[in-house]
Amino acid sequence: MQTEVLSEVGLRENNEDAAFASPRLVAVADGVGGAAAGEIASALAIQKMIALDKRRLAHSLEQELSDSVADANAAIAFATFHDSRHAGMGTTLSAVALSNDGNYLLANIGDSRAYLLRDEHLRRLTRDDSLVQALIDRGALTESEARAHPQRSVVLEALDGAERPLRPL
Repeated sequence: MQTEVLSEVGLRENNEDAAFASPRLVAVADGVGGAAAGEIASALAIQKMIALDKRRLAHSLEQELSDSVADANAAIAFATFHDSRHAGMGTTLSAVALSNDGNYLLANIGDSRAYLLRDEHLRRLTRDDSLVQALIDRGALTESEARAHPQRSVVLEALDGAERPLRPL
């Protein structure tokens, strides 16, 4: 797996993105815009992904990746509980892990996307957890209308410390 990461600050004064890339794992987290301490939430999520990459796996890659996402959410909950200035912080996360047999596993929450580039063709692998995606799914909005929708950046799911069951992608 060849990996690259790029972060664009955009209109904000601070960068709420965090990323990690290795031959086995790529992860991108983007602090939820407008929420408190998004850069801390994204950094915590990426720290948990780095820990996954750096250790010997005791269980299946699927279980280890799922556990790492849950650990990231728990770290955000812990940080929020111990510092009220972090209340409401959250992050999106998209991670791709390569197994020993050459297959890949994907973890995704929010609207940080993962794409596969193979033979000069780009294929989107993830589905956004966003308001506009929900509107598209219901048939109330087209893909082209979504690109200019005034609420296109509204994220419905994020790692924010709340307890929730993990669902397969």
